[in-house]
Amino acid sequence: MTTTKTKKPFRAYTFMELLQGNVPEGQEAIARTENDLYGTTIVKKGNTFLNARTNKPLELTSELMSTKFRLVNKEEQVTLGAFLQAYNAGKKVKVEIGTAHRVMQKTEDDVPKEVMGLFNLVAEVVGAPIPTNFMSMEELTEGKFFILG
Repeated sequence: MTTTKTKKPFRAYTFMELLQGNVPEGQEAIARTENDLYGTTIVKKGNTFLNARTNKPLELTSELMSTKFRLVNKEEQVTLGAFLQAYNAGKKVKVEIGTAHRVMQKTEDDVPKEVMGLFNLVAEVVGAPIPTNFMSMEELTEGKFFILG
């Protein structure tokens, strides 16, 4: 018996949608339309997009306007200490256990008031405070930690 993998559908954006949308600085997108731009990676810098390889602004052509792009999600697996430092710096982070995951980003409203019990011991080991309202014990002990870019 053979099994075939089906490709997961992706959200395709036109170049105009990328320009007008809420795309964060440094976000990369890859051209998915089969034309001369296929496979080209672009990156948002300021109010424009640059070719990621050449670092030059894209020329506005009809081909570019008809090209569909897929956003590139970057995530880097890191240690618990690096994860906590990124969270405390306000970066978007993800904790994963098996097939479940949770994405978090610190806001001014959830600044931890205190760290208690076992979390104090772990905080000393990793060198960063772990708020008790932030992670479950299961996430802390069995999770894989990522910084999303």
